[in-house]
Amino acid sequence: MKAELIRDTCGFAVPFMSYDEDRPLHAQRFAREDDASLSVYFEKKEHIATSIDGLPGLPLPLPAMPRAE
Repeated sequence: MKAELIRDTCGFAVPFMSYDEDRPLHAQRFAREDDASLSVYFEKKEHIATSIDGLPGLPLPLPAMPRAE
């Protein structure tokens, strides 16, 4: 590999990022699923057994999710 151009920044133009609230997208996505459909979804994922750095992944079958009231 040959790098032709490398740039760096001092960080002065990077905006401040403040935490306002959690994004609801993740919870909304998985709230539509039940335990059986989640198990099927995760079993299709080829790399769920380990993380990118080789750490253990989720145990399958997944434990049952608590029901919201």
